[in-house]
Amino acid sequence: MPTKYFPQTDVVNVNTYNSCIPKNGARCVPILFDFTTETEWIFDYERMKQRDFLSFCQTLWIDNADNSVACEIIIDVTRQRIIAPPFSQGYYTVTMQSIKFAISSEGAGFVGVELLNVPVPPAVWKVS
Repeated sequence: MPTKYFPQTDVVNVNTYNSCIPKNGARCVPILFDFTTETEWIFDYERMKQRDFLSFCQTLWIDNADNSVACEIIIDVTRQRIIAPPFSQGYYTVTMQSIKFAISSEGAGFVGVELLNVPVPPAVWKVS
């Protein structure tokens, strides 16, 4: 049995909104990331939150159907890591305190991402 304790000063408490139905109804923000010239993007929706359209995100729809390589998303604060397989589409449950993430792909194509403020059961499938 291990005898070394993990330092609790490195633990962060994060509020999440999973399984919450928003008061202003279901909403989504579609984004198309272009990986033909860049392999990584930082997406920060915090300034857009002032418009009060999307205040939090519970689900990501990732369309990586046209790429022969995986697409990786790392959520800021929670460090949740999502890897969308090549030639796939799917819904991914996320814990996003702030709507900020890094997205990367070595493929020379486009990846569609939708930020949804409603919970959607996770599901991923191959596209042929």
